[in-house]
Amino acid sequence: MSLAIIKLNFEVKKKLNIGTKMKSTKADIPFQKVTINGKEVAYIPGSTIKGILRTCAIRIANLLNLKVDSYSVNPTELRMNKSDIICEIFGAPDKNSKIIVGDAYLDSSTEILTHIRIDDKYQVAKEGSLFKVEYLPIGSKFSCEIKCYNLSIDEMKLLLASIAEMNYERFGKAGLVEVKIDKDSQIPESYLNDSIIREILGVMKSG
Repeated sequence: MSLAIIKLNFEVKKKLNIGTKMKSTKADIPFQKVTINGKEVAYIPGSTIKGILRTCAIRIANLLNLKVDSYSVNPTELRMNKSDIICEIFGAPDKNSKIIVGDAYLDSSTEILTHIRIDDKYQVAKEGSLFKVEYLPIGSKFSCEIKCYNLSIDEMKLLLASIAEMNYERFGKAGLVEVKIDKDSQIPESYLNDSIIREILGVMKSG
């Protein structure tokens, strides 16, 4: 079995919030949190990062001359028996994913900002329209790990290109991040013979 481990390092460039239905006494739209060793820690689910990667892959696959038939990140909208490269990498209702994206736990503190909804018709504040959103501030950093199983050269090429594309994709609720591939990532030598893979890694590696 061919296993590659890609470690991603993120830095927030535009404050971000990951949507959650969690109730909070401090914010109307709180950041997602989990309790670890008795301490509440904010985190970004791996499924969120994977969904953003899938969106990026759908957008840029054609640039790599790779055929795509799946144009949705919603599993309920994917048809059975799909076999394009997106479903091969990210999975489908009847197909296991070849990658596992880990959660990103945040060391940075979040901040809560107050917003107000404006009535577009009258350009005034709506009654009872104040609400609070919990954000990860600009400059905050976090990391996650992607385990890749038996990816073909084309699949690895698309995955790495999708990671690069994340620098230009909305992250959560209108956030933006800079993403780099950690130098300690474990990518088998067999992939490094491909010129495009080498070029992406050369541009994206950090640390």
